[in-house]
Amino acid sequence: MGDNGPQKGLMFSMGSERYVIDISEVEGVMENKRPVSIPGSPSYLTGILNIRGNLTVLVDLRDLLGITGSKRADIILMNLEGKSIGLVVDKVEDIVDYTPDEISPLPVARDRDADMLVGVLRKDDETLIFLSEEGLIKALEAEV
Repeated sequence: MGDNGPQKGLMFSMGSERYVIDISEVEGVMENKRPVSIPGSPSYLTGILNIRGNLTVLVDLRDLLGITGSKRADIILMNLEGKSIGLVVDKVEDIVDYTPDEISPLPVARDRDADMLVGVLRKDDETLIFLSEEGLIKALEAEV
């Protein structure tokens, strides 16, 4: 998000909320598959998948953010600092255009989530929560 010009984000839902992540690190989207579990790992690390010859660590974003529920239908494939990560979400919805100045600070966030939740993006009468790739990396760096 270093540029102030028009950018694109991937919009997805978890529960009743919609979220956006900058599309620059997204490599693809796929339906959720059953991973190979990793014994002793935190509950939000659901396992690994071999995707296109790469071992991809799956992160249940609902669990990581403390959101209850169980839909988890799609995987957002990302490359975060050279690591293949799959974010398991309820549903990938659309691509949205935005500029960084459209993102307002998040009024409240738990300390644990503060780095991941950048702010709020208002688009077409919707309020979307904007997630940070850097915050995800910080949250996962000890585990992945």
